[in-house]
Amino acid sequence: MRIAVCDDDLRELREIMSLIEEYPRKAAYGISATAFSNSEELAERIGEFDVFLLDYRMPDIDGFELAKRIREEYMTTKTIIFISQYDLSLIHISEPTRLLRT
Repeated sequence: MRIAVCDDDLRELREIMSLIEEYPRKAAYGISATAFSNSEELAERIGEFDVFLLDYRMPDIDGFELAKRIREEYMTTKTIIFISQYDLSLIHISEPTRLLRT
């Protein structure tokens, strides 16, 4: 499973990558992760990944626009998870989706 993690906050990005790297069964499940602090760079490499952890608010291409591009090209074959320090209940979502709250 190839994971792309995209967040413009470098501290948050390092923390998420650290959690993935420390996952004890990472090798058993074939998990690899690549960090992106620039959403435009990730947009050019979408086809390389199976799962996307996206910050919804980024300066270039925001997470929702990036998710829309992923869905347009790959429909439901890719998994998208939004990561954010913001209250996602304040966001209007026009397309059917599921939000997991912690």
